[in-house]
Amino acid sequence: VDAEGKPLKLSDWKGRVALVNLWATWCDPCVASLPHLEKLSRAWGEAGVTVVAVSVDDARDTMTRYKKLPRSGVVNVFAGAEGLTAAKVEGIPAT
Repeated sequence: VDAEGKPLKLSDWKGRVALVNLWATWCDPCVASLPHLEKLSRAWGEAGVTVVAVSVDDARDTMTRYKKLPRSGVVNVFAGAEGLTAAKVEGIPAT
């Protein structure tokens, strides 16, 4: 789901490149990468790249209230711990 609670799926970006980054508010390296994700979105958005920041925090409101949440062109998604399992990722940050 996105920051507003709307369900999303990868096919929503059909025809675009989706750069997917898994992160959490408690992960310092993840937080350090957020400004870079915004920069990538601004630089490549018009060329057909969508940057998707997937939070694996314990609750969606943890993500949505986070002061450093990317705002500029980045699609913010909440997946919880299930996001790690679904992506078959063992640790974060992961892109």
